[in-house]
Amino acid sequence: MIHDWLEFIYDYTLSEVDFFLRFLLIILIGVPFIKFMGDMIERLIAQYYSSQAGMLAKKAIQYGVSILMALMILDHFGFSLGPLLGAAGILGIGFGFAAKESLSNFISGLFLIWERPFVVGDLLQVDLERGVVHSVDLLSVKLLKLDNTFLRIPNAHLMNSVFINITHFQIRRYDFVVGVTYDNNIKDVLDLLADVANKNLYVLNEPEPRIMFKQFGPSSLDFDIGVWFEKEDFKAIKNSINHEIKLRLEQEGVEIAFPHLTLYSGKHSGPFEIQQVTPFTDSNKTREEHSRLGEASLDPSEAYKTDAYTAAPLGPDSTKLEDEIKE
Repeated sequence: MIHDWLEFIYDYTLSEVDFFLRFLLIILIGVPFIKFMGDMIERLIAQYYSSQAGMLAKKAIQYGVSILMALMILDHFGFSLGPLLGAAGILGIGFGFAAKESLSNFISGLFLIWERPFVVGDLLQVDLERGVVHSVDLLSVKLLKLDNTFLRIPNAHLMNSVFINITHFQIRRYDFVVGVTYDNNIKDVLDLLADVANKNLYVLNEPEPRIMFKQFGPSSLDFDIGVWFEKEDFKAIKNSINHEIKLRLEQEGVEIAFPHLTLYSGKHSGPFEIQQVTPFTDSNKTREEHSRLGEASLDPSEAYKTDAYTAAPLGPDSTKLEDEIKE
């Protein structure tokens, strides 16, 4: 009996070891194979189409082959796929109700892939955020911002909002305003700015630069400048043309205007002196002088308009005076 138990344990151990070895062998071979197939498909499609299409094809191959390999492993080790697929269908219905936002992002991702309003490498502005498209996935779009931070935007948000693809076209226009002082001639300044724009190495001749007088500003004559350039030369043209315009204006004696603020502090802006008036009493006022005040029923509030009151410095009797006037 002991011999039978030992034989059973030995056979069971061999079967478990065999199961583990076969499972490990499939994983060690299958995972590198899936990665190799995905990378090869990505390079092949990117060579003939675009890097975005290659990235999507790679993910589709990796996900599809991974699911297929998992089903093959389960079938190889004797698991019945029928009940498993039935349970997966029931769970899928519940998962669909619980993950409706993810489903919305997935459908929006399919529309973005089909419409292709942007591709990997484009400079995109969404709301107040701006960055280079790093990847376009089925659930979200990843942007690498200009300060080297990572931004993830759900596809449904992109489908329901306005965004700007800054680098969609090969050429762009750089617009800016230059203001000069009012003692300059408008035509001379226009000719000067046009000459600088036409001589810049990064400005395209077609379409030609747009130089026009914009408005009479509060402290300057404003000129609107728009120059066309290749989208790769944005930094170069922004630095070069502004430097050249300032240098040329200085050489021609044209002053760049800026707002002026004048502060004045004169003798009339000092604090006012505060004084209190006190009434004359009957003891120091004769009847003849008092008769000039008019009737004895003169309103004390009107007394300020006569010479019955004289100016006097502020004193401790100010409160008492106010009470007398009110009475």
